[in-house]
Amino acid sequence: MQHGMRLIWLFLIITPAFAREWTRESGAAMKFQAELRGIDGPNVLLQAPDGRTAAFPLAQFSAADRRYVAARLPGLVLDAMPPPHVGQKAGAGWGRPLSADPADCAVSETADGFRSKHFAFQTTEKLPPATQRDLAEACEVIHEIFRVAPWGVLARPKQDGRFQIALLPQHVIDADRNVFDDNGTLRIPIGAAGLEQINGEWVRDERPDAGRNLKEFVAYMLQRDLIGLVPTWLPDALADCIVEIPTVGATAWCAEVPAKLQSVAKPSTAEVEKLFMPGDSFSKEHALAVTHCFTRLLDSRRAKQISQMLRQAFEDRPKWDAFDKDAEKYRADWDALVKLPGAQKQDDGSYLFPRGTHVPDAPKPPHEFQKGDELPWLLLPLLLEQKTPSAAAAEISTQLAKP
Repeated sequence: MQHGMRLIWLFLIITPAFAREWTRESGAAMKFQAELRGIDGPNVLLQAPDGRTAAFPLAQFSAADRRYVAARLPGLVLDAMPPPHVGQKAGAGWGRPLSADPADCAVSETADGFRSKHFAFQTTEKLPPATQRDLAEACEVIHEIFRVAPWGVLARPKQDGRFQIALLPQHVIDADRNVFDDNGTLRIPIGAAGLEQINGEWVRDERPDAGRNLKEFVAYMLQRDLIGLVPTWLPDALADCIVEIPTVGATAWCAEVPAKLQSVAKPSTAEVEKLFMPGDSFSKEHALAVTHCFTRLLDSRRAKQISQMLRQAFEDRPKWDAFDKDAEKYRADWDALVKLPGAQKQDDGSYLFPRGTHVPDAPKPPHEFQKGDELPWLLLPLLLEQKTPSAAAAEISTQLAKP
């Protein structure tokens, strides 16, 4: 163990230093500026601004300092490991440890926050450079999971080619409202991102189970183009799947079976079939089990059915957006028509217009439907491979029941 910790120390000594104030409460009590560079057994290794380094017993420092070390330690360990993603960039990383590209996690300051390759962060808080990097890593690794996962990264950023995240105080966020604003910006409390203030400095807890809300909402953000075009349970379950993947820093262990599945009884055929029928309520645990089946157990983990359905939904999104605009214009044109002098409403609800009046054709939707409630189920036959819901449910339940 000591040899491993010294390896971490040697690696960290060449990385940039971000000093903070430490409070030594026993021994020669003092306050001083230094950067955490690693650990060696019970000692913490600190580097002063002038480059000198020294080891101190961690037990001599304040409780806040010890919490800071606990929050930073997982990231320090991972920073010292070779990036697992090397050689996997072609998309073979699903089911094995993977990391976001370090270049994608590099941060740069902006007028209202900072940004990495795929994300822009807005915040009124002054976050240290190391914490900015930690947040970028947490989001970039989720982006990488989507890139190599069977369903792929789906949403298109709406602004500046990056997904927008606003970190806000808890009191300015209404928990009952949509966490995304009209521009697609994700609005979450600072605490939901796994941040806490220690000695006046914002630090991100990098333990695998920390920051679950951030992982969940970023997963939704990367699926925004699907919302409304597939059953609600599917993006919910895919987000759940991401949340259940252990991640620390910019590394994820995708081979792990979701922990929730270990405590959930295998869903029956009837319970699975419910997911394929229109309805407002569903079991999130059963949805996760079915998604786990599609993405990991069926078809040698290639998940052909789910990827085909989501790819079609992704291609349909611009078509539906264009249809919505055409339908809005059609309604406005029609409202103007019925107000024309000489327009007459008939008993059957139709209208007669003066000769020469141009009546626009109603826009044609990408897929025929009777009611808006039907839209999320229009692509379901692709997921079920044209089987009936009951037949597909029986097959999936049998697969999930296997050891």
